[in-house]
Amino acid sequence: MRKGRCSKFYPKEFQDETNFTDNGFTQYRRRDTNIYIRRDNCNLDNRWVVPHNLQLLKKYQVHINVEYVNKSKMLKYLCKYVNKGQDRAKAIFEYLKTNEDEQTKDIDEIKEHLDCRYICEQDAIWRLLGFNIHYHWPPVERLPVHLPFMNIVKLQKNDKLKAILADPNNQKTMLTEWFEANKNYQEARNLTYCDFPLQWKWSTKNKKWVKRKHGFKIGRLYYVNPTEEERFYLRMLLMIVKGATSYEDIRTYNGTIYQSFKEACTARGLLTDDNEWYNAFNEAANWATASQLRYLFVTMLFCNLKDERKFYNKNWRKMVDDIENTLLIKHHPIKYYATETELQELLHMELEKILSKNGISINSYNLPQRNTQCFIGKNNHFIEEELTYDTDYLEEQANKMYFQLNEDQKHACHEIINCVLCNIPKFFFLSGHGGTGKTFLWNTIISYLRA
Repeated sequence: MRKGRCSKFYPKEFQDETNFTDNGFTQYRRRDTNIYIRRDNCNLDNRWVVPHNLQLLKKYQVHINVEYVNKSKMLKYLCKYVNKGQDRAKAIFEYLKTNEDEQTKDIDEIKEHLDCRYICEQDAIWRLLGFNIHYHWPPVERLPVHLPFMNIVKLQKNDKLKAILADPNNQKTMLTEWFEANKNYQEARNLTYCDFPLQWKWSTKNKKWVKRKHGFKIGRLYYVNPTEEERFYLRMLLMIVKGATSYEDIRTYNGTIYQSFKEACTARGLLTDDNEWYNAFNEAANWATASQLRYLFVTMLFCNLKDERKFYNKNWRKMVDDIENTLLIKHHPIKYYATETELQELLHMELEKILSKNGISINSYNLPQRNTQCFIGKNNHFIEEELTYDTDYLEEQANKMYFQLNEDQKHACHEIINCVLCNIPKFFFLSGHGGTGKTFLWNTIISYLRA
């Protein structure tokens, strides 16, 4: 109990079925059976029961909470977590320096920092026993997307430019060889470029597609930013066009050869509305963070999204995951759920920051206006950032660093701080070689002023 309330938000509400809240959390089924036990003058029924497993409780005789599903967005979190890499720690060795140390030791500050990788006992045993560190299923084939003669070529240190240009293998890619396979094999023409790895295998040695005898792979086209225009529209067409034998075939529709991939997309009805933008955003939402989705949305605004208000109203929820979690942590242990108005206000501020970095006002687009009545975001965010310093910590650090200054540095520190506090405009110039403490002196002054 904290301040007279349960920190885990019990008792819960009765539920006929397990479902998810609007925030993605799970509400387990809790039937109203009219059965309860009496404890400390309180009736404890199903609303007070934590998720558990009877077999584990009986076997270990300890309190064990078991949750099958904790949050509807857990899959997205796990996919990001298992790919984040090893846990790491940075260690710094510090020791008190005496005058004798400064005269006799040549201190290498770079070597004093260690970048360490932490492996727990479970990871260590797993590696010692030789088990697989990771396993991927189903297998995925990444497919490049490039415009004519704009494929990536790997260069070695001693390669000659003329030899690279003369080598025909450097012009062969998965995409160009897909064209060749469609020319030579009738059965290959029934598949799009994206579906091709299901029945065909890429031979890295020979740089060509070979008919599969067993197994399969799922094709995935590399992500292309919408700002790349023609390459983006080429990727769009490669998702639906079958049996193309050249770039010209991809630009052809109903017997008409269009001059650009964008014109071909328009002729096929792919750009008559914002459907492709919705598809691109939904695809990115499966793996991207909320912050990345906000940048993608701004990019779409730059690419002339036709109905930005309608797009925003449908997808704004996907762009506030981190904002919502920050509010929950900020108000802990009180269970605080921000209203839609508050979340959209904070989202509006984040989008405004991104657009302002590109010299564009958010008012240039048909987006909801900020709610001036909302209590969130009334202040200037630059001022808010300046007011979020831990003054006690900065004062402690400033005092600690001050005693490490020499007499000349202390004199400069006093002069600068006095001018700031007395509002006396002056110009100061610090002259000295690298490693003489200019940055250290400046950090000391800033710490004092902010404290």
